Amino acid sequence: MKMLEKAIEQSFLRKMKKAFPFLRVPKLTMLSQRSWPDRLIPIPNGGSIYIEFKREGEKPTPLQEDCHEYLRGLGQDVQVFDNAEAAYQYVRAKLLESHGSPK
Repeated sequence: MKMLEKAIEQSFLRKMKKAFPFLRVPKLTMLSQRSWPDRLIPIPNGGSIYIEFKREGEKPTPLQEDCHEYLRGLGQDVQVFDNAEAAYQYVRAKLLESHGSPK
């Protein structure tokens, strides 16, 4: 049975909180624009990562793809993950590049 998107997102959040307790990872809830990515991760020293979580093997909807391309066109880092560990490792690498290693 495939893991629910919400479960993947929650697993990612637990990993992030443990490794980077100083970091806030807000949920993007746009009432009129549901196509925006799920999470926004601010990167110290500038930048951010938008993350869209999907169930294993699922792809973003056409409206989500359109939003992602819009954000990428503005120079934003938009990633889609169906695995909490992969999402965590990507964000961790970006954070370490800009901020230095946690313990």
